[in-house]
Amino acid sequence: MKKLLYLVALGTMFLFVSCSPTIEMEVANVTRHTADINYTYSGVGKDAVWLDAVVFDTYGNRGEYQFDIEPGEGKGRAHLEGLYPHSKVYVQVAVRYKDKPMSQKPLAVVEFDTKEYKQEAVDLGLSVKWYSENLGANGDPLKPGNYYAWGEVKPQEKGWYKYHTYTFWSFYKRTPDKPLPRYDLEPCYDAATVAMGDGWRMPTHEEWSELKRKCECKIHKLLGGGAYLHVTGPSGNSIVLPCGEYKADAYIKQDFGVHRGFYWASTLAAIKNGDRYPYYSYEEAHSFWFKDKVSRRSTDCCWTTTEPRIHGLTIRPVCEK
Repeated sequence: MKKLLYLVALGTMFLFVSCSPTIEMEVANVTRHTADINYTYSGVGKDAVWLDAVVFDTYGNRGEYQFDIEPGEGKGRAHLEGLYPHSKVYVQVAVRYKDKPMSQKPLAVVEFDTKEYKQEAVDLGLSVKWYSENLGANGDPLKPGNYYAWGEVKPQEKGWYKYHTYTFWSFYKRTPDKPLPRYDLEPCYDAATVAMGDGWRMPTHEEWSELKRKCECKIHKLLGGGAYLHVTGPSGNSIVLPCGEYKADAYIKQDFGVHRGFYWASTLAAIKNGDRYPYYSYEEAHSFWFKDKVSRRSTDCCWTTTEPRIHGLTIRPVCEK
């Protein structure tokens, strides 16, 4: 009787082992910020709901994904985004079953290196070339870099970004009865020109509008938290614009649960006020902004707008072709 029970138990163990899932992964289409994971699987039980994937890199960033699966065997492809350039990335997966916690032991692990990043002027197929990172990002295209009040060429030392700390406070308000001619910053007041030299400058309102109109813009989540706008131009080349919010009253202004990016244009904005006795104020300048959460009725994720010149926004330099 004991021998029979032993044989039954051994057969049960053999059945369990033979049915344990197996997973194989291959990496394809690796860029600076994205990669595809092609995976095949077999022996997946009927209660399986997805593959739990944990992605982490050598910089300490970590994210979680869910890869689609079906009971039995099959194959699939998962797209990873928000990766950091020039880093080693590890992907480990385990099967998640219904009403059960994630398995602590990965069934498969794969590693790969993202492509190296270099600072350059990128030709998106527009009227100007766009720099590959923000002003002050120091070689990291996914960092917001420095914050600047409009017309100031250095970040404010204490980061107040208030009326009384604005360099041009005495000229902040001008209220003629007719709008002034279109006005862009002179080179000596352009932070991009001062920091990077002749040939580089802040984009105009028209150049931001052109980017929005002619490029494909998509929000991507960033590994480890945050988000960025991935911009692909008519030429097929692309840049990334990180979400950095903006600074005002000594704080970074954040919208809870939403990631946003705000970028200066070099063009002054004329805001019309009043109907019976109209006048124009020049407290604001044109800007470009985006966010990762939009209403269901909207198909856009980025817009051109205006911001008070005293606020601290990020800057993306451009240069002539």
